[in-house]
Amino acid sequence: MAKSLIKFVLLFLFGFIALAAFSYWRLSQSWENERKEMVMQLVEEVENFKRLQNRLPEERELNPLVSELESVYYQKEDSNSYIVCYGTSLGESKIFDSNTKSWRK
Repeated sequence: MAKSLIKFVLLFLFGFIALAAFSYWRLSQSWENERKEMVMQLVEEVENFKRLQNRLPEERELNPLVSELESVYYQKEDSNSYIVCYGTSLGESKIFDSNTKSWRK
């Protein structure tokens, strides 16, 4: 009887840990997808600004939009290029590069 109870408890704990790990993974994937969508929204705004004004916006010109997007950051690199990034974990971030139109770490 004691052995079957121990097996049941161990099986229950294993299932609980597996479920918690899966839930954490799904939430982190959802969070990262949200951040990527926010970055692409900001990139679209920057590109529209560039098309209409024939120049890239300064950071302060995007402040209302950037502050709404929480932890998404815009940085003008020079007159023709910029990056938009967000933090993924402590000391890590994903960066969208306007020169290559692609992501880098």
